[in-house]
Amino acid sequence: MKKIFLLIFITMLVGQAWAYDFKIGGLYYEICDNEAIITYNGTDYYGIKSLSIPETVTYKGAIFNVTKISNYAFSYCTNMETVSIPNTLKIIGAGAFYLCKNLKSIKIPKTVKTIGSKAFYGCSTAMIYCQSISKPENWDNRWNDNGGKVFWDAKRFTDFPDTKEYFSDFAKKMVQTELNEW
Repeated sequence: MKKIFLLIFITMLVGQAWAYDFKIGGLYYEICDNEAIITYNGTDYYGIKSLSIPETVTYKGAIFNVTKISNYAFSYCTNMETVSIPNTLKIIGAGAFYLCKNLKSIKIPKTVKTIGSKAFYGCSTAMIYCQSISKPENWDNRWNDNGGKVFWDAKRFTDFPDTKEYFSDFAKKMVQTELNEW
């Protein structure tokens, strides 16, 4: 009985992992409920260094908003350094950027209402800029396990450069301000 259950589970997992309707700009998409979902497709994403997810994609003459990154879609993309997410995105699946160990910067808009468990696991060098003031209710508590530094309330993503020099200068200014006020 256990072997049958395991066989059915593996068949479902493999079937879902490779499911997609079309490919545009190097990304694989599935259409679900009139929305486009970026899906996992094996090792095809491993060479991506900079990822800019589009707001919309056109398929068979219809325009679809890109609203979700599926579970483990970009896992193990060790070359990936930056990710830009559109305001149409609502969901980042579990493990979506799992062990993208060279990820330096990702910008998450307020529209992202759900992030799955370990979405940024192992992205310890990443600077994660979130427009939300604090962790939204539907973000899994383990969304950033073993992940990068999170900056909340990034009103404009340009407010936060991706360089260590900025933070060094910022720290110096803060210390100087504290000393002057003391």
